[in-house]
Amino acid sequence: MRNFLTLLVLFSLFLLIKCENPLENRVDELERQISLQEEEQQKKIDSLIVQLLNQQEIIDGLIIELRRQQSVIDSLGVGQSYQDSMINSLKEYIDNLIDSQQEIIDMLIANQPDVEDGSLRIDSVQMCWGASFAKSSGTTVTFSKDFKYPPKVFMTQQSKQNMIGVTNITYKSARFFVNELYQSVKFSYLAIGLWNKH
Repeated sequence: MRNFLTLLVLFSLFLLIKCENPLENRVDELERQISLQEEEQQKKIDSLIVQLLNQQEIIDGLIIELRRQQSVIDSLGVGQSYQDSMINSLKEYIDNLIDSQQEIIDMLIANQPDVEDGSLRIDSVQMCWGASFAKSSGTTVTFSKDFKYPPKVFMTQQSKQNMIGVTNITYKSARFFVNELYQSVKFSYLAIGLWNKH
């Protein structure tokens, strides 16, 4: 009888150990899905940042070209209408690139859930983002992490009617302001620059 009880207990333990836990399998599957979603979101963010930086290089190059053409036109004494035409076409192209950049910034910020303050470091590049309200007297935003040098700062406002700008950019903060006609405007910002990678 004692052997039978021992055998019954051992058999019961064997069955308990052998049984799979369906909740554990479901948790593992959910963790795998979350990991895949995070990787996919990071790829999208990386792609948007590369596009943004490439367009900024194009804009900087066009501004240099605009200045070069302006100096050539000034030295040749070419007519004002040709000069205006060249400047206007380059300005229009730069404006189109800036609009495209704003769309990328909007998509990048829209990709972030709840636009809470945050930061990301990839090699020596650092990004900080967040949201706030700009007032006509100005609102200073302190970045969540310090930069090595003053970063490039982009912002997107909630309403296209309001005029908003950024000034006083330092390695740790930027000041945002709105046209005097408006009390307060909600906006999101993105700062991209280098960080001290020791």
